[in-house]
Amino acid sequence: MLKQLILLILTASVLSCSTLTLKDPEVNITSVDVANISAKDITLNLKLNIDNPNSVPLKLDKVSYALKFSGQDVTAWVIDQAVEIPANGKGDVIVPLRFQYNMVNNLISSFMKKTLEKEYELKGSAQLGILSIPFTKKGEVNLTQ
Repeated sequence: MLKQLILLILTASVLSCSTLTLKDPEVNITSVDVANISAKDITLNLKLNIDNPNSVPLKLDKVSYALKFSGQDVTAWVIDQAVEIPANGKGDVIVPLRFQYNMVNNLISSFMKKTLEKEYELKGSAQLGILSIPFTKKGEVNLTQ
């Protein structure tokens, strides 16, 4: 009898997980602040507001990412701080962006020569427990002359 009850609970759990469809959270940039300036680089804190449209909380254990602009590596980072966005709720995440001055000079030089492409690529992975979910976001930045 106990084995049948355990089997029934496991079956119900598996079936409920298979019908769970998750929607992509909406992410908006709310602010950019200078966090640190050193002799070699500058670190900006990018504040993101994440809207979780799902009926379950979004629990991020770790996020790693790399940013390319105009095909050039700009910055890479690992956020090793757990963040939980409530079910059907919103939460803020601070993303540090460290830029080395030589890279910034190269981008400005390319911009001045009007050879700077407008494409960017943000690539990384989000760690949710034992799952690692890769993500890639590509787009164009509107650079007015």
